[in-house]
This record gives sequence, C-alpha cells and structure tokens, in this order.
Amino acid sequence: MDTSASKPGHRRFFLLLFGLSLAAYGRLLLQPGVFGDDPQLLYAFHRFGLAGYRDALGYSRPFGGWVYTLLYPLAGGQPLAWQFCALLLRSAGAGLLFDLLRRLGPGWRAPAVWAALLCLLYPGFSQQAHALQFALHWAALCAALGSQILMLRAAAAKDRRKSLPLLFSSLILCALGIFSTEYFFGLELLRPLLLRYFIKNGKQSSRKGRMQLWLPYLFISIVFIFWRLKLAQIPYPRPLLMEAWLANPAAALRYLLSRIAPDLWKAGGAAWVNSFSFNRSNTSLWLYLSLGGALTAAICLACRKDLLADHANRRAGLLLICAGFLSMLAGEIPLLVSQTPLELDFPQNRTTLCLMVGACLMAAGLLRLLPARAGWLAAALLSGFSAAFQFDTAQGYAGAWRELNSFYSQLAHCAPGLQPGTAILYEEPLIPAYPANSLAALLNWTYDADNTSEAFSYDMLRISERLGNELPALQMGLPIRHGNFSGSTSRVLAVALDAHGCLQILRPADEHNQGLPPLLRQAARISNPGGVILASAKLTNPPPFLDLSVENADCGCR
Repeated sequence: MDTSASKPGHRRFFLLLFGLSLAAYGRLLLQPGVFGDDPQLLYAFHRFGLAGYRDALGYSRPFGGWVYTLLYPLAGGQPLAWQFCALLLRSAGAGLLFDLLRRLGPGWRAPAVWAALLCLLYPGFSQQAHALQFALHWAALCAALGSQILMLRAAAAKDRRKSLPLLFSSLILCALGIFSTEYFFGLELLRPLLLRYFIKNGKQSSRKGRMQLWLPYLFISIVFIFWRLKLAQIPYPRPLLMEAWLANPAAALRYLLSRIAPDLWKAGGAAWVNSFSFNRSNTSLWLYLSLGGALTAAICLACRKDLLADHANRRAGLLLICAGFLSMLAGEIPLLVSQTPLELDFPQNRTTLCLMVGACLMAAGLLRLLPARAGWLAAALLSGFSAAFQFDTAQGYAGAWRELNSFYSQLAHCAPGLQPGTAILYEEPLIPAYPANSLAALLNWTYDADNTSEAFSYDMLRISERLGNELPALQMGLPIRHGNFSGSTSRVLAVALDAHGCLQILRPADEHNQGLPPLLRQAARISNPGGVILASAKLTNPPPFLDLSVENADCGCR
C-alpha cells in the first residue's frame, strides 16, 4: 500500500494545482476586492477585532471562529491577503483529495488526479471571490479531508505509539470540519467505505477490529446532529423540514422526493455542462475558447506520461461512482433539512459546495470507465473549460468591484456627510455581488469609521426586501428598525444608478419619473436629501481598500 506523502511526482502535481488556480482565479489577485458578505466581516473586524466575528458570522457558525483566529493576524484588512489565503486553502483542499484517493493503491492515481483537478475548478460554484466568507468553508474542507488521511495513516500504523497520535489528531480535525460548517457533512459517509477498502486491500498483519476505528467518528457525527437539531439556537439556517414534517408529513415527504433528483442533476451534471456555455458576458467568446483550449493542452502536456496508463481495471471507477453518489446524497441532507434551495445561479450556488466533492468523485469514476487516452483527454477538457469558466466569473467580479468603487466615490462626492440615523433606500439592480447588509457595512465604514458601539449610524435597505417589515411603509414619520440600526422614514435617501453608472439621488419630483421602478418612484416621495446631507462635512477614515477618488466625467451630483 502506497502511503508516502511527498514523492517528487506528488509535489509536481501540487504545483500544477496551484498554477491552475492562478490561471482560473488569478484575476482576483490583480485587482483584489471584497464581495458578498465579506464587507460585513471586514467591518466587524475593523470595529472589534476578532471579537467582531460573533456579530458577523457567529450567530450561524459559532464554531467557525478558529479559521479567522489563524488568518486575521496574517491578512488583517487587506483584500489581496484574504484572496491569496482563500486561493491557497482551495488548492490545499484539492491537493488533500488527491492525497486521500491515491493512498488507496497505485491504480487510483489517475482518478485521484482527475478528482483533485475538478474539485479545484468545480464550475457549479462561482463565489471564490468571496474570500473571507468561504475561507471558513475551504478550511473546513481541508480539515475533513486531512482527518480522513490521518485516519488511514492510523489504520496502516503497526505501532500503537504512532497510531494513537494520528487517530487523536484525526478526531480533532473531524470535529473542526463538521462543527465549523455543515457543508461537508456528507464526506463523513465516506469514512467507513474508505476504511473497508483500505483495510481489505492492505497488507497489515492484523486487520481484526480495524473497522472499530470508525466508531469515534460516528460518535462525533451523532453529537453534531444532536447539537445542531436540539441544542444550537441558530436562526439561520433552521431545520425547517423538521417543523414541516410535524405539521404535515405527507407534504414534507413530497418536498423531499421533489428535491433529490433535480439537485443531484444540477450539482453532478448541469454544473459541468455550465462550463461549456458560450453565452459569455464578461469575456469574448474567442478569449474564452482560447483560454479553455490552452489550459486543456497544458494539462495534457503536464500529464503526458499518464496518458497511456492501464485502464483495464474498472473497479476503481465503479467504486468512485458509488462513493460519489452516496456522498452527494449525504451532502444533500443539510440542504433538505433547512429547505435551502440549490441553484447554479448566484447567490444560491454556494449550496453546491455540499455536493461538490461527491460530484467530483462521480465524474472521476465515469472518466475511469473510458479508455486511457479518452479518460485523460476528457478530464483535461473538463478541467480546462472549468478554469475558463472561473476566469470569466472573476472578470465579472472585477466589473462589480469597479461599480462599487464608483458608487461610493460618487456618494462621498455628492454627500460629504450624512445625518446619523439616515437610511438609504434602493431597488435592484444596483450593484451585483453585494447584499444590502454588505452595502450598509461599507456605508457605515465610510461615514462613521470610528464607531465602536453596537448600534449602526446608517443603513441601506432594498425596498422590496424590507417593505412591510423593517420598513413599515413608504410614508413620512414611521420608525425603521433593522438589526442594530434605528431610524425614521423622515431621514431617508432614495438612490438609483442610471444606465451609465451615474448616481441619482432621488427627490420628491422623481415620483413621476417613468424610467424608475415603481417602488423607487414611491420612495422618491419621502427621499429627503436636503434634510440628511451635510454638505460641509468631511470624511475622516473611509475604508482603505475603497478608491473614493474615482471620478466619472459623465456623472455629476443630481
């Protein structure tokens, strides 16, 4: 049994993984930004240091703070450092998947390579740019896979003094992986399969009782399930299916049956087809095809010695297909229990991470069933165009980052100061890749950077999302309560971006502007720029990564 971890060929493959990650995601390093929920995390760290994690993510991921405890002293408030950390963690996760599979024997090298490449570039997930938020997920993936590698090493060790430290370390990583986030809980189903195959095909003199190694991991999984369903008071995601089952078992069962097959197809089939979609909006078709073809050729060249590898033994392929299918089914459990949708479009495609490893294992198993050359060429083609897809996605994020800088630059120019308690109302589309809470975090950082209290001085509300709840109605004199913000509908600004990206600060006269969405026309009636804009104020300590000096010659204060 091959259990060495650092042969020269393996090191070269890890370098190949990192090189491909640079080709696919390197655009995020050239012009680093913060996206998705990342501004909330950075603002929380800016205000409270690591203690800010509790407010930013601790309510839903109470055991995930260890990742930021390790990374924040290194990355601080630098988007480039966070993007690089996320890139390293994702590359490490793919490398660990390769290391795990190739330990099963010499015949597993090819599918191990394919599964790792596909895991690194998986096109079902397009939010690699959200570096801070998903650093937690990539670290949890590394912990889960690292735990399984140490488990196999403990099973192979003949000396008890060597096996016990390995087993203890593996159990710690297992707990870190599943308690940090439930996204990779499905990988726990692979443990008994890995142990059975590893021990059955190993050369250890004593195999009796080896499967008992799985019992501590099973115990950790049971404790996690009990904690998550009974003890944890986590507002999101909640186990909604349990509530639905108690209310109407038949309807809950129909929901389960209606979800499983479509979700498995989306994550394990449509995701790969997605990488060959030629409806490109961020790069030209020819650049996309050229990049995908060049990376395919590069992978074939790097793996040229393996192109003629013997594929006579199909057993590994069938085992991988079964393992991948079961892992996808298990990965679906957290989504079904919380009734969280799985889609390939932003932002719901983050949930494909739950099924990602299983989808990659199944794809590698299917490729293993092909003749040698066809398997390697198909794997290279899938990987090359998946990398091109991720490159195209990164181009779109670069455009969103420019729009965000332009928006806050125009806002700071047209409104040098804002009355505390001001809420900015907007309606989609405003800036892609940014939820309202992140826009609010940047707004507070821009206008009230030194605030260290729990209360927010400003807020940004998407009207259709909050109307009738936190935003009672589009009428003057009503209270606004949203999280740590308290305001009034008498102190609001309604804003929009026109087709040229120019900021429009709406006034009551815009109620009749037919070029605006209906909700924004209604919001214009209560928009009060004269009452909330402080023209004589001066920004003191805005976010250092935002370029507020960006000027758009076609835009003025309106």
